[in-house]
Amino acid sequence: MSVQFEEEQQLSRTPMQSSAKGITALLISWGFAKDEKSAQTILLITVVVCIVIIGAVWLFSPGRSQGPTNEELIQMQRREGV
Repeated sequence: MSVQFEEEQQLSRTPMQSSAKGITALLISWGFAKDEKSAQTILLITVVVCIVIIGAVWLFSPGRSQGPTNEELIQMQRREGV
């Protein structure tokens, strides 16, 4: 006994609807974000926090003070006899 079909059945896979790639996809897969929009929000907040930290470090770093001017250097060299 054999079974014959009149039409061939074709199974096709639809591509995944998610367009998340890269870091956003990682945040979603790790469970930090529910969707691509929330992952992008997390990344934006992270960038803003990093910029604020960099600005604070630059603004309050002790090495930011100005050194002697060229004229002061020339006067110091003349005093030392160089």
